[in-house]
Amino acid sequence: MPSVVMNEIIPPKTKGLAGSFVWGSAWLTSIVVVGTFNILLELLGAFGYYLMFSAFCVLLFAYVLIFVPETKGKSFADIQLYFAGKG
Repeated sequence: MPSVVMNEIIPPKTKGLAGSFVWGSAWLTSIVVVGTFNILLELLGAFGYYLMFSAFCVLLFAYVLIFVPETKGKSFADIQLYFAGKG
């Protein structure tokens, strides 16, 4: 998902830097999830852990629905105008 959104909204001249940030943060998030799995599993139990994970998924789904604009059928210029507040 991060790379799809990045390719839709980031200008070509900054994609290298933005890609490094996006993939770096994705890997960091993966490291945190894997590193805390056993600790949270002990604290919350299996049901509690998956309930917490499900709650995060629902929150992120709501965030995407509210804040990520639809880009289907729009040109890159139209998308840039939208983010500039002119579209």
